Amino acid sequence: MSQTLGSDAQIRLYRNDRLSRRRTEKDISRILDLLPEIRVAWDHAVEGGVYQSRDGEPPTLGRGFSDVRPTESAVFSPTRSQLRRAARHAAVEIAEAKAHLEYAADVLAHGLLRTDPEVYQRHLEKRQAATQARK
Repeated sequence: MSQTLGSDAQIRLYRNDRLSRRRTEKDISRILDLLPEIRVAWDHAVEGGVYQSRDGEPPTLGRGFSDVRPTESAVFSPTRSQLRRAARHAAVEIAEAKAHLEYAADVLAHGLLRTDPEVYQRHLEKRQAATQARK
């Protein structure tokens, strides 16, 4: 659908189909694919930001057992500091994503509950009692 709104410019208005089964399944599949990747990356960021890697490879700047102040060198290392900041930020985003997914599950559960005939009948009885009490 195209419209002209006060100029010669054509504006296309698309209607998002939120009940698209294919799109939702694709989104859920992508979420499930991302979970292991996020877990591994987050573990590496946390370990790299605090500890020297086991094989001595970057991205950490630890010196192993020869470091007399490992905590201090971890705190002042710019690479480790960046990793810790990234891990903290990712943890906040992961918690927010979890909250959104829990909310989506709750919305679906309430929607399915409303289709239960017994629940619907109780709702009608309460509504009828409330409307009769007003009269």
